[in-house]
Amino acid sequence: MANDGGSKKRSLPDWMVAEDGRQTTKAKYVPAKDLPEREKPKPIQVKNLNGRVVVLDVETTGFSTSSNRIIEVGAVQISNGVLTGVSFLKQIDPGEEFYSKLGPSLKNGITREQLEQGGDPKTTLFAFAEFLSHADLLVAHNSSFDISFLATECHRHSISFPDVPTLCTQKVFLTLPNHNGSTLCDALSWYGLEHNRRFGETHNALCDAEATARLLLKLIKNGILEAQ
Repeated sequence: MANDGGSKKRSLPDWMVAEDGRQTTKAKYVPAKDLPEREKPKPIQVKNLNGRVVVLDVETTGFSTSSNRIIEVGAVQISNGVLTGVSFLKQIDPGEEFYSKLGPSLKNGITREQLEQGGDPKTTLFAFAEFLSHADLLVAHNSSFDISFLATECHRHSISFPDVPTLCTQKVFLTLPNHNGSTLCDALSWYGLEHNRRFGETHNALCDAEATARLLLKLIKNGILEAQ
């Protein structure tokens, strides 16, 4: 629709005004606590946020729950807003059918040799489901992907997946008025945080879980999330 030259130009929020006073749509990070009162986002209240929180991540052979499999699971635990040091990391051998499709190295950098040393799916997923069952809240970045894969795989192996409330940090980040993307790396860089890839420049479920936990704590510290 063409702009009506006679209409009054709409003022942009203060966080979209450059230092020289010009209005801009370029996103910049402004902590919620530093925004003018009228611009502050209303905190999202989350049940069990002060309880035992488990932040998780899964690595898979692809995006379809029906034709792909989980090859690595990782998680860290937060209690009363503090990382406890309790964690979980296991690789899973998906079987010859998936190796023949994927070749010697998967897109996330995990090799066939590594996975052949992993556990069998049923035993590993049972142990991971048990680990998750003690949580008051599960957290993941793009949680629908992780949880759907876990629930599908557990069902496939007749494992009961724990009925625990879930929070998606990606959805929370996308509610911020000046966000600059949706990936975990986007969210981390927006807050000035680095992704701690302790296992090289490859995806790793534990590293991604740790990074998501740091993002979660930042969202709490900046007043975006609060316990209900």
